[in-house]
Amino acid sequence: MLLEALRHALIRCPPPLKAMGVLYDLLALESRYRRCRAAWEPHLQQARDGMLDLLGSPTGGGCVAVLGSGLLLDIPLDELCRRFDRVVLVDLFHMPAVRRRCASLPGVELVETDLTGVMAHWGAVQSGQELPVPVPVLPQADAVISANILSQLSFRLAGHAFATGLWTPDALSRWECALKQAHVDALSRHQGGPAILLTDHTRILRSVVNGEDLTRSPLLSGVILPEAVCQRTWAWTIAPAPEESRRHDVVHQVCIGRVDAAPPPPVQDSGVAASVQTR
Repeated sequence: MLLEALRHALIRCPPPLKAMGVLYDLLALESRYRRCRAAWEPHLQQARDGMLDLLGSPTGGGCVAVLGSGLLLDIPLDELCRRFDRVVLVDLFHMPAVRRRCASLPGVELVETDLTGVMAHWGAVQSGQELPVPVPVLPQADAVISANILSQLSFRLAGHAFATGLWTPDALSRWECALKQAHVDALSRHQGGPAILLTDHTRILRSVVNGEDLTRSPLLSGVILPEAVCQRTWAWTIAPAPEESRRHDVVHQVCIGRVDAAPPPPVQDSGVAASVQTR
C-alpha cells in the first residue's frame, strides 16, 4: 500500500483523472494482477485468442483500434502489430510501463481520450444541471476491439455523480445503462471490418467449500447485447480466495464476439451459461 501511494504521487497523470481515481484504479489493477496472476492467466489467454480468432487473417496493412487497452494484459499486442500496419491503443490514461513497451513498436499509437464523450460536460453533473447524453468515441479504423471496458465505463463517473448528492440512484442507474448501451450501439454501427466486444457481464460469489454460487449479480443491467457476443463464454476467477474472502472466490462471467454485421462465429462455450439480454 505504501509503494502504491508513493507511485500515485510520483506518476504524472492529469489532475482531473487523478482526482477521479483513474490512476488509483490502474495501480490497484497492477497489484491484484501480481497477486492473482495464476488465476487470471486462463482468462487472459482466452481473451487474446478470442480477439485474434474473430479478427481473422487480414490481407496486410490497415489499422486496428483497441478501446480500453489498459495495462495490455489481455491484448495480443505483438500479433496485432504483425497483422496491421497501425495499432491504436485508446484509454483515459496510459501507464509509464505501457508507454515504455510501445515505444519500441513501430506503428503503435497511444491515444488518451474519454470513450463516453461525457467528461467534457462534467461541470454540469457536479452542479446538478444535467447528466450528459453519451457521445461514444470510436477512432477511424479497419477493425475495432472493445477490450473488457463495458462494465467499467460508468463506474467512476456514476460514483462521483452520486457523491454530489444531486442525483437519485434511479436516475444514475438509467444514465449508466445509457452510457453502456451507447458504446455497444456505436460498435454495432462500425463498417468496413470486425467490431469485437469483450466484456464481463455477471459477478458471482462462489463457495470454496462446495463450489456453489452464493450470489449472482449482473454487471450490465438493462444493456442489450447482440446475440453473437454470447456465442463464446468463459469464467474469470478475478479474486480467488482469500483475495476478498476466505470463504468464496469472486468469479466474473465473460463473453466475446463480433457486434458488427458479420455472421456469428461457431459456438465455443466453456460450460458457463450466459445471462445477458440479447437481441
